[in-house]
Amino acid sequence: MTKFIICPTCRNELWWEIKEKNNNRIINGYAKCMECREIYPIKNGIAIFLPIKWQNMKIWRRSERVAVQKMEMGEEHETLKNENIRQPSEILNMIRYRNRQGIIRNEALYHQYMESIGMPDTVSKLCYLARRCAKEVNDVDYILDFASGKCLLVNELSKLKNCHVIVNDINPIVVMQAQQNFEKFEHMSFMAFDMKRSPFRNKSIHTVTTMLGLQNIIPCNGIIEEINRIADVFINISAYLSEGLLENIEILNKYHMRNVWIKEQFDIIVEQFSWKSQEICSIMDLAKGISREEIETRFAVMKFPVKEEVVKYALTKYLIS
Repeated sequence: MTKFIICPTCRNELWWEIKEKNNNRIINGYAKCMECREIYPIKNGIAIFLPIKWQNMKIWRRSERVAVQKMEMGEEHETLKNENIRQPSEILNMIRYRNRQGIIRNEALYHQYMESIGMPDTVSKLCYLARRCAKEVNDVDYILDFASGKCLLVNELSKLKNCHVIVNDINPIVVMQAQQNFEKFEHMSFMAFDMKRSPFRNKSIHTVTTMLGLQNIIPCNGIIEEINRIADVFINISAYLSEGLLENIEILNKYHMRNVWIKEQFDIIVEQFSWKSQEICSIMDLAKGISREEIETRFAVMKFPVKEEVVKYALTKYLIS
């Protein structure tokens, strides 16, 4: 796969130092740009194609992207001891604690969280869309799933034996957690990079997929352009809100997210690239309103609306011209 990869910083060629390899997977080594001299490490099977200032793992462990640290470690330990968790904030703090400790993700916690905020069927609906998404993937060489997060979609893509699946997130810790779950699959690779500046050559990836990835990156300016550059097909699972609730639109405008949360706005962007779209299926769901303060957390995608409204989860396939 190294032949498809270039420097994400300056788009020039890389020189590879491979120290350990298992079959076709690089375990340890690094890639160095021949032009800008940036170095990108591969550690324990995870390739980190981030600028050097973002390669410090302490940064990611401390911030967990935009997670809000509301509880001290002692209080979190008390939360872990509580077997009858009911409050959403308690569940989120338990999830944050597990993430920081590198514990393999427990999907039951996400089901429990969604139930606690009045959206008990959401995870099941997203899993259904993930299965449908995998059926839309043809027998192709490479699939890139960006902003993989909880890996609900990756779990279905991992079952496609004739494809090589690249799991991505900008946060190396998220990628490490995904690797713990899927490292036994030889047809999968794990890479940390910013999807706005991916390390792939033009049209080197056949299919790009994501589940709520466009709405989980704030702002997402530049991602559509990057997908257009590297891929032939884009299969997208997104959540769409109406334009009727001004409270929600106000927050979307604040974070420059209106173009990806409002379907009509997103369609305008796609039309500029002359993509051909086909909506495969959609599911309606009720999104409970939350406080404005909670918007700042890394779980904003699953909790977004300030005011309760019906959300449309849509699976759409785009053919890139």
